[in-house]
Amino acid sequence: MTSPTFSLVQQYAAPRGPVVHVDLYRLKSDAELDALGWDELVSSAAVLLVEWPERAAHTLPADAIAITLSHDLDDPARRVLRVVSPFRR
Repeated sequence: MTSPTFSLVQQYAAPRGPVVHVDLYRLKSDAELDALGWDELVSSAAVLLVEWPERAAHTLPADAIAITLSHDLDDPARRVLRVVSPFRR
């Protein structure tokens, strides 16, 4: 799965419904979020993966989960996975 930076939205078929991967980095306004069909994406995706979720934090579902990947400061070859539920707005 690659980042949808250029296209902003990538959809993948999955057995339990579509997996939608969205990159909101370039969005500047709620109007641009609406132009993506954001409400429909949120309501129809079985899984919605959002890069730069803070750009849509006020519209994320109440049960959204934040997953953060970062490099381990003591060992840059290792990654640290942090899961926060619910997503902090």
